[in-house]
Amino acid sequence: MISFLQTAWALLLATVPTLANTDIVNFSASRGLSQRLPFTQDWPVLHYNQTSVELNVTSAPLGSVLPQTICPRLDKWNHGRQHLCPHEVWVVLDLDGNEWQKFNKFTLRLSWPAFHPTDFSVDIFEPRSLLTFVDQRVIGEESETRRKYARIQVVHTGVSSPKSNDDFDEIARRMVSMHLVLEPLHLDVLPASVIPVVFFIIATIIFGLPLAARANQYLRDIIRLEEIQKEPKGKTA
Repeated sequence: MISFLQTAWALLLATVPTLANTDIVNFSASRGLSQRLPFTQDWPVLHYNQTSVELNVTSAPLGSVLPQTICPRLDKWNHGRQHLCPHEVWVVLDLDGNEWQKFNKFTLRLSWPAFHPTDFSVDIFEPRSLLTFVDQRVIGEESETRRKYARIQVVHTGVSSPKSNDDFDEIARRMVSMHLVLEPLHLDVLPASVIPVVFFIIATIIFGLPLAARANQYLRDIIRLEEIQKEPKGKTA
């Protein structure tokens, strides 16, 4: 069954229009102990009642290699102060809602316009990875959580026009709008948004098989009739 669902999901992705590029990251909703991270309260948040968000970010110039270490000024960063951690955005993935407790795996889907030549890199962080930014003087008690944090880094892959020497125009060209969607994975494989499509595919197969069998038999009968008509008739005495 899971193999069929994986195949159906792959077919669905193959039929997505090329108006947008898509990147997908699947991750486990592991539970662990962590303290509150007050500096993340102004970050974009995805949760059960808010599963998608639109964000704008300026990609790094062509050929840039962005650091894999966590931005040293992350505790001061928010979406309105992107210059503190340039060419990246951070998003809170709140998986602690009761509605999502039965799911063990989730998918974070990122899409952006196809006319923006851009490379995206998505990393998922545990809360403990960000504890170094918490003021040790106000550190609180640990609590159990499934919350994660996503970092999306962006690098431009297109070549700028040699006619343009305007820095503002160059930055505007590298500004890209991205759409983020957080979904649980049913059976650890299937995103909730594609379940209706899978049901449609299954229904089409169930109702289509009898019709296909009848059409196949009809074609066989026609071929057999043509073969009989082509057979040479025996000579009469």
